[in-house]
Amino acid sequence: MKDITGKWIQKADEDMKVVEHELKLEEAECAKGAVCFHAQQAAEKYLKAFLADKGKATGKTHDIAVLLKLCAEYDAAFDKIEAAELNFYAVQVRYPDDFVEPAFKEAENCAAKAKEIINLVKNKLK
Repeated sequence: MKDITGKWIQKADEDMKVVEHELKLEEAECAKGAVCFHAQQAAEKYLKAFLADKGKATGKTHDIAVLLKLCAEYDAAFDKIEAAELNFYAVQVRYPDDFVEPAFKEAENCAAKAKEIINLVKNKLK
């Protein structure tokens, strides 16, 4: 594994720590917007780790669908993942304009999508 790959994974794992911590709390106490944001960030960083390991530059994109498509150029398994809905949480949940707090189930769904991506990347980087 390349050094940069490990750095991406380290940062992504920090995001997942936030996700896992918050989801252990009671629903009323859980920072659901933060869960969705950090789940998106973890998924994004794992995809970038995979691409970095392949020597592929990703630029500054936060678009999960674009990153999945780039990963699919190396492995068709990435074509089977549908997680573009995470894109909404890259920016929108960070600002108060027209923001509606996500439901707890929505936060759980974001975490599950991130874990699906993480598990695939970990499997492919073995």
